[in-house]
Amino acid sequence: MTNDESSIVYDEAGNRFSYSSDQGTGVLKFRRDYTRIYFLHTEVSEGLRGQGVGAKLAKAGLEFARANKLRVIAQCPFVRKYIMEHAQYQDLVEV
Repeated sequence: MTNDESSIVYDEAGNRFSYSSDQGTGVLKFRRDYTRIYFLHTEVSEGLRGQGVGAKLAKAGLEFARANKLRVIAQCPFVRKYIMEHAQYQDLVEV
């Protein structure tokens, strides 16, 4: 697996960010309205676990939120933890 976030696909119709390789898939599901994005669930196939796929999905989602001036509601525990560990995204969180 590469360190390139360009392998993450934004699927607006499916309300998800996804990653796919020969080893499996990873998905970050979301719901969006005009001013907010709600990160609901992150799931990574067993064959990809421990390779940073979840972190790449979280980063892609948060960068998308920043670029689109969306407030973040992190209902997904993985994304919530990622934000706590990466201070540069804490300003996106809706209090």
